[in-house]
Amino acid sequence: MLNQALQAFGQGDLAGAEALLIRLWQQQPASAVAALQGQVLRAAGRWADAIAWFERALEADPSDARPLIAMGQIQRQRGDQQAAQGCFEQVVLQAGLALAFAPDQPLRLLELGLAYAELEQPADAIAALEAALTADPQLVEAHRSLATLLHQQGRLGEAAEHQAALARLEPHALGPRIEAALALHRGGDAEGGLRQLEALLGEAPQDSHLREAFLFAASTAGAAWLERRRAVGLAHWQSLGYGIDAAVSAGLPATPRSPLRVGLLTAELGNHPVAHFLESLLRHHNRTRLQLELIETQPRWEERNRSLRALAHHALLLPQADLAARRALIRERGYQVIVETSGFTTASGLPLLAERLAPVQCHWVGFHASTHLPTLDWFIADAALLPPELEPQFSERIWRLPRPWAAYTPPHDLPQAASVPAAEPLVFGSCNQVAKLGPETLAYWAAALRAVPQAQLLVKHRHTADPQVRARITGALEAAGVDPARVRFEGWAAHWADHMAAYNRIDLALDATPWSSATTAFEALAMGTPLVAIRGNTFAGRMSTAVLAGFGEPGWIAHTPEAFAAIARELTADLPALRAGRAERQRRALAGPLFDGADLARALGEALEGMAGEASGSFS
Repeated sequence: MLNQALQAFGQGDLAGAEALLIRLWQQQPASAVAALQGQVLRAAGRWADAIAWFERALEADPSDARPLIAMGQIQRQRGDQQAAQGCFEQVVLQAGLALAFAPDQPLRLLELGLAYAELEQPADAIAALEAALTADPQLVEAHRSLATLLHQQGRLGEAAEHQAALARLEPHALGPRIEAALALHRGGDAEGGLRQLEALLGEAPQDSHLREAFLFAASTAGAAWLERRRAVGLAHWQSLGYGIDAAVSAGLPATPRSPLRVGLLTAELGNHPVAHFLESLLRHHNRTRLQLELIETQPRWEERNRSLRALAHHALLLPQADLAARRALIRERGYQVIVETSGFTTASGLPLLAERLAPVQCHWVGFHASTHLPTLDWFIADAALLPPELEPQFSERIWRLPRPWAAYTPPHDLPQAASVPAAEPLVFGSCNQVAKLGPETLAYWAAALRAVPQAQLLVKHRHTADPQVRARITGALEAAGVDPARVRFEGWAAHWADHMAAYNRIDLALDATPWSSATTAFEALAMGTPLVAIRGNTFAGRMSTAVLAGFGEPGWIAHTPEAFAAIARELTADLPALRAGRAERQRRALAGPLFDGADLARALGEALEGMAGEASGSFS
């Protein structure tokens, strides 16, 4: 019966799993039964009940501290950081005492590692989990947690080793093989990752998680994958039972009322780059015309989450229940428009919209390609980002704002732009994620570095901690005639302000392709650092183009390596003047539309009203 409950839980049948576990508990009150019941109730959003069952699990088996870790995670979801900290510290204490008497207990070492991870002590967590695997190399949970932690630390090669171990230990499981393919994508080998995902699709075309992984990876890979992506996207929704007929309004009220009730369906409301753009709308929307509510698809416990929630009329945190229950909660709110911000990214609410939950459903800001979802009506962009010739790439209709499609709200501690001493060498730089730095990007960079032979290159991202990533980048540049001694790498800074201050050491920011700069383009200009952009032929490849159009510098946009190199050479020809203009460029950027949250909120509010009006035939 426990296996039946596990199967029901895995299929999203929370009520069925709960009923089975209650019967099983009455017959055999074991720790494993209570712990699974706690997970089921936690997924349903019934946190108090979940904690009660985790407490029963601890009573049944005090030696297993994992229910205590789960209780701490729930307390964090509730916003009670002190209680959460207490749970994790208790696990560390208990595991430490047990290990003092017998140091080679793999489960105690696993618990210690999991608790250290929750306490944000990654070095201690990694050490404990590695010790657990030394004691038991087949401990699946330790491999999985280590893969996650090492990825977060930028150690992609080591993370891949644990993904490979998971694939060996779970040969019939798709998850580790999907993660191995995505690891290639994150490391900058988009083609290799996509080929692996394509092969897996041949084996398991029915797996929705696999299709979503492919759709995300292909969204960044340029025009060559457009047709395959479209086919997989359409098949994805049809296989889930949502064909073109799903786009019908399903009897929802279509008459707009004022203020317009808008639901912002998001997974990014915290320390996430997209939150900088969401804040512009939340902080500046016209409350007499828009009733803006948040629909959060996952709990986040950052302080930024609480501060952004306070800017909305209402915030709904969806429980991790089945789709029907989550949809019912959204329908109860009576939204006239739902704005989705995640696409095929982590914790996305996109599948919820496969059934129509509002007369108008649209996407804005968080994704960079068509979702191919029949019930998504609009994709919000601007003229530079999505010109008419790119419209056939989308199943959604395109609503173009009369200004840049996004506005960045930087935190209050944005550093002042400052020039480095005149004697310092010229520096090209990129803070783009390594996934964007594939062969096409490096060919553009090599052209610029050959054209400006005195320039050094700074590549700043946490994944450059991985030696294989560094070797791939320097190897490609060396093959293109660039001395590897000109290239240096930096990881992420501990604080956002320190990360931003690094732009003061970069004279010229370099774009990427076919997945162009977005957040990093805004950030470079916010620090007065000019950006040489690459104009691609997809939404993902046009984001930097749209940013520079909004900044008023279309002359900094290239579409060939030769043009890219020529712009870089021209901009750096007078290095003292370039550096002297940094503060003025920062002032100009921050005063312009790219950072004008009020103007963005006005334009976006008018767009949402227009969509609602079109859906009903009129709006007053």
